[in-house]
Amino acid sequence: MKIIDYFKKKIIKKRKLFFIKTELDKLPKNNYPFGLNKKILEDTCKNYLDNTKLVLNISYPKIDILLKKLFKKKKKIYFLDIGAQFIDNYLFLSKKNKNLEYFYFDQKINNKIVDRFSKIKKLKRFKSLIKIQDIKKYKINFVYFGSVIQYMNDYNEVINLISKKKPKFIFFSGTSLYKNLKKSSFVVKQVNVWPQINYCFFFQYKYFFKLLEQRNYKLVFKKNNLNDRVINYSNISKSLNIKINYTDLLFKFNG
Repeated sequence: MKIIDYFKKKIIKKRKLFFIKTELDKLPKNNYPFGLNKKILEDTCKNYLDNTKLVLNISYPKIDILLKKLFKKKKKIYFLDIGAQFIDNYLFLSKKNKNLEYFYFDQKINNKIVDRFSKIKKLKRFKSLIKIQDIKKYKINFVYFGSVIQYMNDYNEVINLISKKKPKFIFFSGTSLYKNLKKSSFVVKQVNVWPQINYCFFFQYKYFFKLLEQRNYKLVFKKNNLNDRVINYSNISKSLNIKINYTDLLFKFNG
């Protein structure tokens, strides 16, 4: 088995593969394992206290600039961070904007860990949601999907639940979208982080757009993500004769 894994790694590295298409209809259970603990969170806080020039290492590092453009100076921002992972987004944004209320959401076990940590540290303007249904309790006017919607089997249900809250903006960064194929989505195996294997969806652009349009959201902008040129889609785009881009999409509630 180790020999097989060795040759797989060699092939992936040589061809610089990022993704391999599968015949799956859904993502496997326990997909994208990501665990937090108190030490990781402590270290994250320490890094931000010790280094005032830190920048965000996320799929859209200029999220603070985008928020300034979208909201007036004294306007309250109720920011829901889906797929938040670490609390670095909170530490960064709360320094940049004192009118920002931050809502954390990730995998359920991480939500509980972060919830306990935030209460111990008495983090201000911070709330960890244990389950996505908890958004019903709070006001939200900006939702950030930081390269995460494609890792959710229940993406349609999540978008539906969030859209019912009618947040003013919903922003998807780092999402793989394709054209020239009728199929609404397909599942790929992500191999660029070998030996960890993740699975995610690629979405047809028109299909993804309609998911928001039918919920009364209009597209504000669509841009290639800053990592678009880095990601290698060539093996899939050539085999299916399609164009794929790593995309940022901002939607605004049309009501």
